[in-house]
This record gives sequence, C-alpha cells and structure tokens, in this order.
Amino acid sequence: MTARGLQLRLLLIGLLVTFLCLTGSGLDQAEIDWIAAHALPLTSTEALGLYDDLLPLRESLSDAKLVGLGEGTHGTREFFTLRLRMLEFLAAELGFTEFMFEFPYEEGRLLDKYVQTGEGDPAAVLARVYCTPWNHQEMLDTIEWMRSWNRQGGARRVSFHGVDIHDGDARLLIDPILEQIARSHPSSLAQFEERLKVFYYPSMYHAVAFIDADGTGREDLAWVESELRTKRGTYAVGMSGSEYNSLLDGMKMLRQRAEYFATNAADPVRGNDLRDRYMAENVLEVLREAGSNARGTYAGHNYHVARFEDQAMPSGPSTVHTTSAGYHLSIELGDAYVVFATTTRRGEAAVFAFPGDDIGEQYQILPIPSIAYAGHATLLRAVGIPAFVLDLRQATAEQEGTDWMYEDNPWLSFGTTYFPGMRSSYTIYTPLAPAFDLVAYIETTTPPTMMDWVPKHEL
Repeated sequence: MTARGLQLRLLLIGLLVTFLCLTGSGLDQAEIDWIAAHALPLTSTEALGLYDDLLPLRESLSDAKLVGLGEGTHGTREFFTLRLRMLEFLAAELGFTEFMFEFPYEEGRLLDKYVQTGEGDPAAVLARVYCTPWNHQEMLDTIEWMRSWNRQGGARRVSFHGVDIHDGDARLLIDPILEQIARSHPSSLAQFEERLKVFYYPSMYHAVAFIDADGTGREDLAWVESELRTKRGTYAVGMSGSEYNSLLDGMKMLRQRAEYFATNAADPVRGNDLRDRYMAENVLEVLREAGSNARGTYAGHNYHVARFEDQAMPSGPSTVHTTSAGYHLSIELGDAYVVFATTTRRGEAAVFAFPGDDIGEQYQILPIPSIAYAGHATLLRAVGIPAFVLDLRQATAEQEGTDWMYEDNPWLSFGTTYFPGMRSSYTIYTPLAPAFDLVAYIETTTPPTMMDWVPKHEL
C-alpha cells in the first residue's frame, strides 16, 4: 500500500470512529454545533503575560464583583495554570485585587505577607500545609506572580487570602495571642493557655481528633474570644488597631474550625455544609473589608464555587444532599457572582491521602477516570477544540442545541482522591447551567509538579 493510500485509510477509519462515537453515544449534532459556535478557543492554558485569547471574556465579566474559579480536581496542573492566567487577566483588565483561595487562613496570612513585602519563604509555607494538594510548583508560581505584580508598584496591589477553616496550623493563631497576654496582662496568661490548649494543633491531621461532644472545648474558645473583644483596654496594650483586629480574626477562625470539627464528628454532611457556609462568610468579609469597590476571586474545587443547593452527592451506598459555598455567595451577590468551572476528558492527576490516614507517600499519580458516553465532557470533546471556554449564559432552555446543559448528566468531580473502581467517588450528576456560568474544557491534562513536603510526624 502506498503512503497516500495508508493516509486515506487512516482518515476513513478516523471518520468512521467519529461517526460511531457520535451516533452510538446518542450525541446530538445540534448540541455540538451550538457549542462550536459559542466556544472561545484557548491558545494556551499557561501563557502568562499573553491573554489576548481571554479578552472576549472582558465584557462577560465586566459586572462581576466576585468570580469563582473552580477546579475539577485538586491534582490537575492545567486547572492551576489556567487559573493563574485568569488572575492576571482579571487584575490587568478589570482591576481585581482580592484573591481568595480554598486554603488555610493562617498560612494564607504568611503568604500574603510575602506577596506584600517579600518577607518569608512561600515554598516552606506550602510544604507544611495539610492538605498537600497546595504543595506544588503551580501554586508557588501563583504566589510568585502576585509578588512580582506588587513589586512593579502599580496602583492596584493584589492580596492573597486563605478563607478555609478545614486546615491550618492553629499554633500560628494561638501563639500571638499568648505572647500579647504575656506582655499586657501576665497574671492572666495561665488561664488563657489552659483555655486555648484544646485546639493547639499543627494541622488538620491532628485536629481531626477534636470531637468535643459536650461543647467544653468550644466554650473555652468562646471565652477567649469574648475576653479579647470586651476587654481591649486590658489585653491590647501597645497594639495597633490592625494588630488587635488580627487577633480577633484569628479567634474567629479558631471558633469556626472548632465548630466544624465538632459538627463533622457527629454528622459529616452537616459538617461539610458548615465548612462551605463559613468559607462563604469569610469570602464576603474579605470583600467588605477591602471596600465597596473591591473585586475579587474565590478559587477552589468546582463543588465549592458552584451554586449547589441541596445537591445530591453519592456517599457510599447512599445519597446525601449538600449546599456549597457558591450558593451562599450567589444569594448574597446575585448576578455579581460569576462561576468559572474547569473540566477535562483524559490524562493523569495527583491524588492524596485522607486526613487521619497513616501517610506514607504524599501523593500518587492516577489516570483521569473515564466517564461513559452521555457525560458532559464527552459532548464537549466532540466539538474537536483541544481547549476552550464556553459561556453558558449565552444559552436559553428554548434554544436548539442547549438542552444538554439543563440535564442531569455525569460530570467529573473529585478532590483530593478517588477510588478507580467506585464511579460515585469521581462522578456527580448535575445540570451545568444552574451551577456554573462559564466552563473551561481541556481535552488532555497532566499532574502538577509536586514539591517536597513536611510529613505529619515531623510537625
């Protein structure tokens, strides 16, 4: 067979396979055509400094006060690099400054200090954070870009905020309180130490043991917060207003975390809902403190940024119903909250251990699990564009070719880990249009570049 004949045969085979995939999977050509007509192709998922391909999004995001930047997994490089491109675009073109992350509050303050002043070692901070999904080069690149942006001396400085209560070294919040009490009112130091020791944990892998069924631990933390708030003249001697508010913010975070862990021990579904409600509250507080004209982003898993109210989620053999942070944000901000999700069809991802596991390795690299035909990504793949953004708000339920985004189809969704033999561990069924505004589809993805970490037993 000639080379030309071989090429022709391969082309025919490819066309046949495409035809069989489209017809055998029940895909609707009208839907494919609608997506192709409205898709915004991405020239790159990583070209920092070059965002011409994103400029068409400027109009669709012009009225947004908060943009939720979602990631379909916590272990996918391209989700993080595209997120960084979006941060640069939003800062340069639309004046966004408050960048919030599904990241522990206290370590977030250390990273913001570096972003603002250059003081500290962000890689060392990431190495100590649990969960480990944030300890990768792509996260460090984001922090270094933020520092570089501020170092240029522009009028709009950007800030890093951790808004999660799920993790963090509580000692970073408690030690400054005890040091201040020792300076201002040393006779009270022993009492504060006794009250605060209940949550003196270096990470969530330790704090997960906090059950507090009778509430005494939370009462101790509430006592400390009340003392600090009502007796400023006694305990805040020599402190500036910002330093004092920093102690109060730290106590609020400890109280939220204690309530979350205690609730989660009794009812994990209620615990997860509480975590998301607290994250939403913390996001809104950042925006309020930044001023009425502030604009920001909230970066986290697709689930957390989505508008999910009473979303059916698999939990072992049963189904539970949960509400995400994005739902609370939408209630507060309305159309000024815009949700940008990411998904993929194939590749590999890093997965991580659960809290409480006897951790041996920091992570594993596993293939992206395959979702059978009729999944949302199968339809997006059929368009034939390797990477693109689709604004779902361009559709209405009456338009031909838009039914798919209002239907309960499979959607890839896992965070720190999944079980290859258990489809419910990496799939949810959801209509996209109510949950998300924009979706970025990336055909093939890779794991992030993981960095050295500090194992639990070394903390």
